[in-house]
Amino acid sequence: MEKYSSTSSVLNLISFGEELVLGPLVGQRTIANAKDIFQSGIGNDFINWGLDKPGIATPKIFPQVHEIASDADLLGIFTALPGTREQKWLSQDQVIEFCDKYANWLRPDGHQTLFLCKKDETRLINGNKLADNLIVVKIRVLSDGLFVNVLKPEDYLFWQGEYRHRVVSPGLLAV
Repeated sequence: MEKYSSTSSVLNLISFGEELVLGPLVGQRTIANAKDIFQSGIGNDFINWGLDKPGIATPKIFPQVHEIASDADLLGIFTALPGTREQKWLSQDQVIEFCDKYANWLRPDGHQTLFLCKKDETRLINGNKLADNLIVVKIRVLSDGLFVNVLKPEDYLFWQGEYRHRVVSPGLLAV
């Protein structure tokens, strides 16, 4: 099988041909408790939103790294990834593993790397369901280490393509 290699008008695949591998993972690690990986800081919303509980086990995956090529909101960015909605997310454990193994693939210079993540349970935030269990984890590489925060998928009107923020996805294999 060949790895998925196409690009969209919103995203450019930059890791094509690289052998990035994660897992399988048991899902016990949470970002809220990964202070050894996120040395520059962890946003409070991981605890405020109840994201400090172990997640789900995940199989071995071959993540792919994309750069945002044109202005888009989060919905447009994650819609541009290949696959169905259920094929676009990573677990918190997978995000931690990616940052530990492949920090060189995170966007440098204080810009963002985004991951679409799935929560284990649906929680109400201010009376609203948090986008069907999906959250966006954003990571910045700072001089003193990685800083991580969490967003609601509907946050921010657009992300500017000129900054080449990155997006990590589980990756799909073409048939």
